[in-house]
Amino acid sequence: MNEGIKRTPEEIGIAMSVATMLVLTGAVSIDVDNPRPFTSGIQGPLFTDCTHLLGLPGQRSLVANMLTERVRKVTTNYNYDSVMGVPTGAPSFATMVADRLGKKNPYWNEKKGRMEGNFKSGDKVVIIEDMGTTGRSTIAFAEKVREWGGIVEKVVLIASYGLPEIDENFRNAGLEYASLTDMDAIYEVLKKRGKLSDRETEVLKVWMQNPRAWRPNQT
Repeated sequence: MNEGIKRTPEEIGIAMSVATMLVLTGAVSIDVDNPRPFTSGIQGPLFTDCTHLLGLPGQRSLVANMLTERVRKVTTNYNYDSVMGVPTGAPSFATMVADRLGKKNPYWNEKKGRMEGNFKSGDKVVIIEDMGTTGRSTIAFAEKVREWGGIVEKVVLIASYGLPEIDENFRNAGLEYASLTDMDAIYEVLKKRGKLSDRETEVLKVWMQNPRAWRPNQT
């Protein structure tokens, strides 16, 4: 697994903190026999539901603060107007970030098929995503924003599975991205906390080497 933007020591600490939060609150589930299908088409024995944190006020606020600081970092010397979240998991996080930064928080109204919330053509938009696998759903949303005249260059995720293709996909879409945590950190926390059986450990190791080629019961 890898990450498009190399982490500083401070960012490594944040990655471990967020991973620990996700694991200890039950946002990470493991089922090596019945893997979850991701929207990318990849099957995974491990599933991370970042929206689980929305029901936990303390953790939700901590993650929102970390997202806010990461947005500040990636937008140094970059003027932007709005913060938007990719439906359906990220809009709530984007609202919290926009509030902390004093930015607009428009949204895509699926029923009406239009942008709402004082969205204007020419606005520069930072996108928030909860979980990234290949990045395709994030890119699709970025393209929708662009179709309505928005300028999108920056994406911040809560977590990424760290597949090499996410780097290429975002690069080809003209997007720079960063994530608070990733699969390596989540895996390390699971091991340290004794959350993995021997079989689950072996399955996850194989899956992490090549998630797209992995199939159940091959280990």
